[in-house]
Amino acid sequence: MTEVERLGKEEAWGRDLFILELNHIDEVPHSLRLPSGYFACLLAWDATYTSGDKVRSVGQKLIDQGAAYFCLWGADCERVHDLIDEVRRCERKRIRTISL
Repeated sequence: MTEVERLGKEEAWGRDLFILELNHIDEVPHSLRLPSGYFACLLAWDATYTSGDKVRSVGQKLIDQGAAYFCLWGADCERVHDLIDEVRRCERKRIRTISL
């Protein structure tokens, strides 16, 4: 099973830094087990040949685990960014609907 590894602390803000290396995007675990409920996610991924549904699924999985901010890098990162934004818009709409 793939595990999140703690790298240390970021000096300027004192935030913990973690890394998760995957051979394939399907290996994103269902539980990251981070000490905080929310995290920023740097996602380095060549998503050129990845379907939109798969990108949205990965984005949803990370959002469900507390990803509050995304930074994307790699081939086709603009499309990944747009698709994750789409998931976040749907999530906000769903939350607003539930809270009424």
